[in-house]
Amino acid sequence: MFNLSPLLEFDGYYVLADLTGTNALRRKAMRSVFSAFGRPRLPRSRFEAGALAYVLAAVVYVLAMCAIAIAGLPPLARAVLPTTMDVDARTNIALAVALAVAASLILPLVIDAIDARRRPIPTTATTSGTVEVLEPRVSRSDLSAAIGVKTGTIDIRPPSQTIGSG
Repeated sequence: MFNLSPLLEFDGYYVLADLTGTNALRRKAMRSVFSAFGRPRLPRSRFEAGALAYVLAAVVYVLAMCAIAIAGLPPLARAVLPTTMDVDARTNIALAVALAVAASLILPLVIDAIDARRRPIPTTATTSGTVEVLEPRVSRSDLSAAIGVKTGTIDIRPPSQTIGSG
C-alpha cells in the first residue's frame, strides 16, 4: 500500500506522472512552488495550482508518516526487544529508530526544497515563447527499446498501439 502513494517516488508517483504526462513531476512541482517561496502569489496556471496541491499533500503525508513512526515504533520496539533489557534502554532504542525513520522521510523533501530554491525551472526561448526543457528520464519504453536493440526484436510502434499485443 505504501508504494501506491503518489506523494513519494514509488510506483504510485510514476503512475501519476504518466497520467499527467509530466516528466520529473516531483522536481517540477517543487521548483514551481519553492521558486516563488517568500513571494506569495496565486497560481498562474493549472500546472502551478496542481503543483501547489501536490507539494502541500506531500508535506502533510510526510509529516503524518513521521508522527505515525514516532508514536508507533516505541511501543512496537518495547514489545520486540528482549525484556531482560531495562525499560528505559528499550524506550531510548525505540525512539532512536523512530527518529531515524522520520529523518529518512523528511530529508529527501528538505533536499528537494533546497534544490528547487537554488535551481530555477529550465526553459528555452523560442519565437513563440518559452518552452520548458525536458529533464532526462528513463522510461519503461526506453528500456524496452534498449533491450530490443540488444536482442534484435525492435518494436517501433507507439506505446498506444503496443498495449495488449504480445
